[in-house]
Amino acid sequence: MINSIIITFRKNRITINRAYPWSFIFGRIVSGMFAILIPFFIYNYFYKGQLNESFIKYANSSDYLTFLVLGTSFHLLSKGTLMNVGRALVTELREGTIESFLISPVSRLGYLIGCFLEQFGRAILEFVVILLMGVLLGARLNSIFTINSIIVIMLSIASFFTMSLSLSSFMLYTRDTYITQNSLFIFLSLVCGIAFPIQYLPEWLQLFSHLFPLTAALELFRSVVMHNHSILMHMDLVVEIVMLSAVYFVIGIVWHKKIEKKLLSEIFG
Repeated sequence: MINSIIITFRKNRITINRAYPWSFIFGRIVSGMFAILIPFFIYNYFYKGQLNESFIKYANSSDYLTFLVLGTSFHLLSKGTLMNVGRALVTELREGTIESFLISPVSRLGYLIGCFLEQFGRAILEFVVILLMGVLLGARLNSIFTINSIIVIMLSIASFFTMSLSLSSFMLYTRDTYITQNSLFIFLSLVCGIAFPIQYLPEWLQLFSHLFPLTAALELFRSVVMHNHSILMHMDLVVEIVMLSAVYFVIGIVWHKKIEKKLLSEIFG
């Protein structure tokens, strides 16, 4: 598996550097900036910086800007992982290299981990840029680089990776990336509490939002950064993230094996 990870990492890095070294990074950073700037201007110039009591109650804070910046940065971080890992195998299919991949002894999980590690640095860069922009706008991120916050970030990234395994299988099954990934990202931005607390959603949709690790991860991250809480104070959220990660991991691996058999039968049957 180690060789598969290293080879995949090198291949993807060469491809990124030669084909589109900055376009992916620039595009996601710009979209993240607009996701912050539009609500920022609405909040400051339309609502005059006023929040109603329900928001303060649900968010446990009156600092909307910090709430928004943390949500947007985490959504961007999840998007980077889900997009790059999720569509890796479909890209192999479109480029005509899926046959060679399927009959090779390369570790499938190692291949996806290699894809994940290659984009990890870029995803973190995008994450940091959005946080820095938030600081310039006035977000309070004094506790962003504590031990607790770093642990939450690592735990969250691991959960995003397991979700990307299931997404990869789904994309390979439907042979589609554009509709699938954009629909998913829009849906996550709606139900996972990116720009507003999930308590504003209908109860059934609130329950549905907890099927995604991003919801619990973001709630945990905000508690650590905005209120300087310890992870030990929110072990229920940690357990939720770990359990969801395990479920997505199993679904992704099992589903991928079934799709691989189907592809092999279509190609060589």
